[in-house]
Amino acid sequence: ETPHKENPQAKEKETAPPVCRHWQKKGLCLYFQENKCKFAHPLDKKGGGDEKVREKGARGFSKARNGDKAGVFRRWLIDHFGREKLREGSGVGDVAGGQSELAFQLVNLNGIPCTVIDPRPYSIERFVRRLRQGNYHRNEIFAKYVDYPKDRECRSPSHFQLFFEESLWKGESEED
Repeated sequence: ETPHKENPQAKEKETAPPVCRHWQKKGLCLYFQENKCKFAHPLDKKGGGDEKVREKGARGFSKARNGDKAGVFRRWLIDHFGREKLREGSGVGDVAGGQSELAFQLVNLNGIPCTVIDPRPYSIERFVRRLRQGNYHRNEIFAKYVDYPKDRECRSPSHFQLFFEESLWKGESEED
């Protein structure tokens, strides 16, 4: 005989899957949209707009979540323009490309030529390491956006280290 009586609700709680962390934190789960998430998605646990969950930055303002903004924008470009269109001509121009993560992903994950125009030098070592570790290939939901294997030789995107100003597209020289 067991020391406690069986409680059907307690048994149901033990077998119910835990709440999805993406659903709970952001109110969005891409696996759930694809019917591949094994976790629960109850509406009362849906996160998102809750200000106290968001990190606070300087002066108490909420920080923007920019974790994978280059990847999100790359997938949007592919969905809206298509790989073939993006490969036409000399490819994509990334003006004010910063550290050139978008350009790195376009070149090394999709074979789309990309040129960065930014006066600052960039360093792609961090992105190369992520590629070698398989970070870009790990997620099965985003696998359809990756065309090349992780062990393919890395290529640096083209980079023009200059300011993007009117004289650049008008073809004026400094002497004019």
